[in-house]
Amino acid sequence: MQLAPDLTEKLYVAFPHLYRGRHKPMDESSMVWGFECGDGWFQLLYELSQELSAYQAEHPELDFAVDQVKSKFGSLRFHLSGGDAITEEMIEAACQRASVTCELTGKPGQLCENPARRFSAMVLCPEKAAELGFFCGA
Repeated sequence: MQLAPDLTEKLYVAFPHLYRGRHKPMDESSMVWGFECGDGWFQLLYELSQELSAYQAEHPELDFAVDQVKSKFGSLRFHLSGGDAITEEMIEAACQRASVTCELTGKPGQLCENPARRFSAMVLCPEKAAELGFFCGA
């Protein structure tokens, strides 16, 4: 799953320094693959990018860049190189928000699984879970 091209472009245009890894070879940055998650997480990615960019402006000695953004086993994976404990806290907070945000719609959601699909887990709102045949909760 990929973030829609127009949403991807919005992130690249708004935060070119943060996502400069998209221009690197794939052995140096996985950003060449773009944002490997659903559109429902766009807003939280945008907000995290704003926080990180503001922090970087305040701390120019930290020249960090995003190496990878993806959904894996229903959780947001946001890999940054060159950050510090504060950037890790920002990322962790965004991952926590993603754990209760439908990856497809951005509505409130929870971790859901589809037993018919091996290794298939996503955070989904009730409507999308039902539509896609996922089961949520314990």
